Amino acid sequence: MGLVPFLIRNKEVFRIVIPAIAYAERRYFYLLNGDLPDSYDKDLSSFNAEILPLTREQVNIAIDLAYAHRHELPFREHNRDYLIAGQCIQLVDILITYNKKHFEPLDLVPTRILTPEEFLNEFTPMDDDV
Repeated sequence: MGLVPFLIRNKEVFRIVIPAIAYAERRYFYLLNGDLPDSYDKDLSSFNAEILPLTREQVNIAIDLAYAHRHELPFREHNRDYLIAGQCIQLVDILITYNKKHFEPLDLVPTRILTPEEFLNEFTPMDDDV
C-alpha cells in the first residue's frame, strides 16, 4: 500500500500537516502537470491534511538554522528547506520526505525524518490492527 492510501485509511489515527512552503511547491507541480490546483486541495482533504501557516517564530528558527549551516547548505539554494524545517521543529513529530539529505544535517530534534517507505514500514503493522 502506498503512503496516500495508507493515510486515507488511517486519517483518524494521524494528524497530517503540510508546511505552507511544501503546500505551495506541490500545488505548483499539480498545475505544471495539467491538473487543476484545486485537485491538490481535494487530495489533501481526503486524509484531513491541514496546511500550517508560517509564523514569525518559525521563520526565525529557519534563519538560525540557515546561518548555522550556511557553508554546507547555502540559503540561496535551500531557503525552502530551511522554512519547512523551521515549521517542523516547532510542530511536527515526523517529517516525511525523499529529501532527507537536506534535512538530516539540520538536526531537527524532536522531529524524525523518514522517507514514505520508512514511514510505512514503521507504521504498517498498526494498519493491520485497524
